[in-house]
Amino acid sequence: MKKLAPDFKTIADFRKNNVDCIKGVFKEFVYLCRSLDLYGAQLIAIDGTKFRAVNSRGNNLNEKTVALRLKQIEERITQYLNELDHNDASDSDEEETVKTDGLKDKISQLEETKQQYEHIQAQMKATGQLEVSLVDPDSRLMRVDSHWLEVGYNIQTSVDAKQHLIVDYDVINISTDHHQLTRDALSAKQTLGVDEREVLSDKGFYVEKDVSDCESNGIRVFMPIPAALNPYKCWGS
Repeated sequence: MKKLAPDFKTIADFRKNNVDCIKGVFKEFVYLCRSLDLYGAQLIAIDGTKFRAVNSRGNNLNEKTVALRLKQIEERITQYLNELDHNDASDSDEEETVKTDGLKDKISQLEETKQQYEHIQAQMKATGQLEVSLVDPDSRLMRVDSHWLEVGYNIQTSVDAKQHLIVDYDVINISTDHHQLTRDALSAKQTLGVDEREVLSDKGFYVEKDVSDCESNGIRVFMPIPAALNPYKCWGS
């Protein structure tokens, strides 16, 4: 291959055009790893990772931003209409005619954009959606760290401890890992075909009912208890 490698667009298009096939290949890969005894099937680590979507923050809208943009469009249209009235009141010449035509085009474009936002606003009210992403419609605005928000997905990954190979994964558009532990752990357990196993996760997955449900299904959970819920936390020590 002489170090020939596909660029990011080629990889992205291949993934987009072969979604179902890729899922099938991943399942076959897991079966192959099981047959080669590459999974220990005793201890699994589960974590969530934020992946940035194609959609930018500017193309992620909620009810407040839609209302704000509609207001801004109305203000611009009013401004252009006032300029048209001013041009009509002045002596007409070729330069003013060109300027008037330009203003009419801008108003027409704004009216079209206004209709798009009104359609989004109506859609959100009808469906109860809290936000809409214009380019990558399933993506959502998520907190990446304590200081940064990004439009993307939360990738849930289960990794076997023996060779650090991925056992199972899921793609969600919920920012936190709450209420994901049971589903992730049970899915990985089913994939491995075992009756009992152990799971490691961070405190972001902590929901008391999820831990209880895992224990009831033969899954022993190891995770730190959040400080606010830990009765053994010694403050100030």
